[in-house]
Amino acid sequence: MKDNFSNNQIADKLIALFELENDNQLANHFGVERQQIRQFRNGTRVSLVQAIITELLSKIEA
Repeated sequence: MKDNFSNNQIADKLIALFELENDNQLANHFGVERQQIRQFRNGTRVSLVQAIITELLSKIEA
């Protein structure tokens, strides 16, 4: 099983991908509260969602 990106890595990569500057802009981009981005960053649970996002971001970066 390959390593998945951490939630922090995912958030940082999405900020870069969408050419945003910070978590506030990421929250606005997805139409959520900034608190939800913070909770996502602080989450440590690894699930299928992280695996899917890791695969997608890896393809985009390639």
